[in-house]
Amino acid sequence: IFGYPATEIMGCQLTSLLPGEYYSSWIKARREVVDGESPGATIETVGTRKDGSSFSMELSLSEWKDGHERFLTGIIRDLTERKRAEARLLETERRFRDVVEQSPEVIILHGDGILYYANPAFARLIGAHDSSELNGQPLTWIIHPDSRELVASRQTISDENRSETLQYQILHSDGRAIDVEATSVQTWYSGKPALQTHLRDV
Repeated sequence: IFGYPATEIMGCQLTSLLPGEYYSSWIKARREVVDGESPGATIETVGTRKDGSSFSMELSLSEWKDGHERFLTGIIRDLTERKRAEARLLETERRFRDVVEQSPEVIILHGDGILYYANPAFARLIGAHDSSELNGQPLTWIIHPDSRELVASRQTISDENRSETLQYQILHSDGRAIDVEATSVQTWYSGKPALQTHLRDV
């Protein structure tokens, strides 16, 4: 991981593999384990390779004893690929938002009974002032009571390439029912399976 041969790195202080500004997190984690505050500690930090390049890493510490002697074991995992995947996911979500924020189509993302995202067109449809206020609300909050059982039974689509269209009622902010035709496809949001639903006022 660090680019050193084993014979060269044996006996080195761990701090020699960390940029100076990250010493404090290592010292805090070590103290927690050594002082018995925690049986183990895991931190995300940054490592420095032999060539001077830096990379994100996870360091897990645990203590063990051999007679009266105490030792620390550190397990290091390179997080480079995970961080790249997270960055790609964030960029994909940003592009999605850029498109749907401007779309005249009514679009929501939801899963596990939660409304993850609603675009401004949806806010206008139900008379909400700000679409961001809807994010994180229970899905039942926007579904008419007569349609909740139907919507709850269709929260997954087994085939990712298949869409499903339903007709049900949602609630306007003034309490009246709005009849909609909803077409949903399976997607992902923040690393979790979700449904992307396009609604049409009928």
